Amino acid sequence: MQNREKYIMIDIHDINNLHQIVVKNSKRAKVETSGTSKNNKQKHGYGTAIIDEIVKKYNGSINREICDENYQISILLGK
Repeated sequence: MQNREKYIMIDIHDINNLHQIVVKNSKRAKVETSGTSKNNKQKHGYGTAIIDEIVKKYNGSINREICDENYQISILLGK
């Protein structure tokens, strides 16, 4: 990233009978949707698949957004 601070923000709270987890992560100018933007793809990109498995296991829902300055993932899980 050029002249930008790297950051990860995590917000976890309950809404009615659901747990909501929102993670915002700073990003580079270009984001790969195939797992990772890092050069060594053998050692990176597993987190997305693991998160998908957990959300499926607990019958949750997941939403991913790529914004101008960050990558955001929102997860809803039943209690």
